[in-house]
Amino acid sequence: EQDLITFKDAFSHFDAISVREDFAKDELQPLTEIPIQVIADPTFLLRKEMWESLIREKATYPCENQDYILTYFVSTDKRSERYFNIVQGYAKKLNLSVWCVQFSTYKNENCDKKIVGATMADFLKLIQHAKLVITDSFHGTALSINLNTEFVAIENRSNPERVRNLLGKLDLTERIDLSPSHYHEKEIDFWKVNEKIEKIHRDSLSWIWKVLNQ
Repeated sequence: EQDLITFKDAFSHFDAISVREDFAKDELQPLTEIPIQVIADPTFLLRKEMWESLIREKATYPCENQDYILTYFVSTDKRSERYFNIVQGYAKKLNLSVWCVQFSTYKNENCDKKIVGATMADFLKLIQHAKLVITDSFHGTALSINLNTEFVAIENRSNPERVRNLLGKLDLTERIDLSPSHYHEKEIDFWKVNEKIEKIHRDSLSWIWKVLNQ
């Protein structure tokens, strides 16, 4: 209740309000008369070429000539049997080693190479060159899409809405918990995905420029 009061008071000081997901708009719109606009996550306000430029200029991690599955997990379930089975299923199907990006040194039995504390540029490079990204992170998913890398999104059961909302807009919900046995039947048509991303990009920037120039 106190949170609702705080939001309502804060909104009275704004001229325009945007959120990244439809469910957030549904929750917040009753608190203000200002029409809340759903726009892209900031990662989609940059085009693929800009991410690639950052990688060329800043990334140093040596992964260009290696074949690997990249994992990046943020959920407390990351040590669960569910995660282990999905990752190992793909490792066996694709006959690839598993590299895991971590931001702590927890013991991980589910990878062949542990990468702790990667820079943002190296993280992007690792995604760019991976044969497959397996992640339960919204931004792990979003950056894989931005860089046109095949991915599987393990549902983060503590916060599933953000990834579902994004993948629903891009017609990619089949990537959620996609089993290794169906993987090659569901390869991503990035040409179609990029068309949808470009529209989201243009519409979001158009709204931002419009409200800034009111």
